[in-house]
Amino acid sequence: MRDTDLDIIEDQGSVGDGYVKSLDVLPGETYFIVIDRPIGSSPFDLNWTGTSTVGSFPFPEGPDVNAASNIEKCNASGIENFDIFITQPEITTQNQTSISYHEDFADATSNSNPITGSYTSSTPKKTIYARVVNDLTGCYKIVDFDLIINDGPIITPNYDLQLCDLDFNGEENVQLLTLNNEVLNGLPNTGFNINYFENSTDARNKLNPLPNNITTSGQQIFARVEEINNEQCYNISEINLILSTPPQIEDFNIAQAQVNANTNTINLNFANSEGYEYSLNTIDGPYQRSTIFQNVESGFVTLYIRDEKQCAIISTSIAVLGYDNFFTPNNDGINDFWKIKGINEMMEGNDYISIYDRYGKLLKQFQGSENGWDGTFEGNALPSDDYWFKATLRNGQEFSGHFSLIR
Repeated sequence: MRDTDLDIIEDQGSVGDGYVKSLDVLPGETYFIVIDRPIGSSPFDLNWTGTSTVGSFPFPEGPDVNAASNIEKCNASGIENFDIFITQPEITTQNQTSISYHEDFADATSNSNPITGSYTSSTPKKTIYARVVNDLTGCYKIVDFDLIINDGPIITPNYDLQLCDLDFNGEENVQLLTLNNEVLNGLPNTGFNINYFENSTDARNKLNPLPNNITTSGQQIFARVEEINNEQCYNISEINLILSTPPQIEDFNIAQAQVNANTNTINLNFANSEGYEYSLNTIDGPYQRSTIFQNVESGFVTLYIRDEKQCAIISTSIAVLGYDNFFTPNNDGINDFWKIKGINEMMEGNDYISIYDRYGKLLKQFQGSENGWDGTFEGNALPSDDYWFKATLRNGQEFSGHFSLIR
């Protein structure tokens, strides 16, 4: 403004001289300066001179404010309650000031819709605006900070634990500490506290934790996993304790369709085999649902049977019959005798394995416990040829086949 100017509006650029007409003012009056820059976005400066600035700044002072720190919590559910008012001492310590909190900048500017009480956020990052007012001058400043929700411990969200009612009393004992590794899902045991609860409300509020040793007939429990140094940083896992009754296999039999040392195949016959899994010789498996095993070595093998829920494992020893397709009785200590493998425990006490030539002549009878046939008849070595055998098992099943004698 300049006393010699008559313009009350000054255009931009070279159109005007940069001044407008001075105003005659009185103390306490309010005036507005409108700055309109329709083209461009460069800044501008206002330099105040004249008698109105003598001894003081021409504008009332605003409040003294500081930047506020973000508030962080963690919960994998993504929803948390925040006490935003704890930031007040950090934002300002100036006397005669007032602070209000708002969800957006527009509300903070117009002083509308202030937040009262605890604020619930459901987003990973929410910006809050604090309006700080100097109560003496009415001037205000706005500062902002973020509410951050970090993920809680990334644990197993839910899983089923199969329990086996081995004594058929409808209950089973569970040591809850044995569930920790499954709940932690690979997280280190040393970094977290784990407690178990009967319902999700108790788990969230950390009330009425279960003892380590519980007896259950099947139920749902909840594991609360929290950081050791921050109990508010937690997550909850749902665990279904499922009590199953073990299988009761009363009877089964084994059908051996082939009797051959090179390609033994056995077939297990059950009244209901759909609910079971089977393994040969190794209790840890692998298990299969099929009741047919191929390429099984001759001799005694252990059969393991379990239900699909792995509630119980039953084992039994079975004999798998087999024989060599040929033998070489040349006294070199290798394959000098021919016999049926796995038969000695299945033969009747007085039964024999019978050997015949191609014309049906009986050449030799021997028990399954003996060494076998050495390829002789009445002390004479028989020639290379095909020979036949017949064997009867204690269950009345008969096997027959042929093999070669090679010299």
